[in-house]
Amino acid sequence: YRAIQHGAGLVRRSLADIPDLPLPDGIEIRPVEETHLRTIWEADIEAFRDHWGFVEPTEKDWRGYLEFPHRDESLWKVAWAGDEVVGQVRSFINHEENEQLGQKRGWTEFISTARGWRGKGIASALICASLHELRERGMEQAHLGVHVENPHGAYRLYQSLGFEVEDVGTTYEKPLD
Repeated sequence: YRAIQHGAGLVRRSLADIPDLPLPDGIEIRPVEETHLRTIWEADIEAFRDHWGFVEPTEKDWRGYLEFPHRDESLWKVAWAGDEVVGQVRSFINHEENEQLGQKRGWTEFISTARGWRGKGIASALICASLHELRERGMEQAHLGVHVENPHGAYRLYQSLGFEVEDVGTTYEKPLD
């Protein structure tokens, strides 16, 4: 076997000291409407085309996106430049898990930035806005998963925003002769 990918679960143990980071001029967060869902989904797909393990999604994946059991668009932070989605964080709260584990944890997941908009602070601003929203909903910490070798620096970005490694995992492959 050989290691082909490393992932980590990161946690921000406190939501008490979240910075307020502005979006670039001309970019705005808008409330999510039902008519936006397909556009948001497609923007996320496009942003991840250059990531490890990308597989072209199907209509079944679209239905899975719509049926995600913790989906709550009121938590989502989606950045727009005109009619284009340029970044997103689709946070959620798993109330059942929190009750079972005796915690108040939100998830800052499904983070993406459109390729032409990377490196402009959009992801940082959206993550911080998401953390503020989770805190307002009574959460005390936030969790996310990351591909450690993400070529766009996501792992370092999340650590710079106060996330710490909670667990790690490795994907292995076994060559077949």
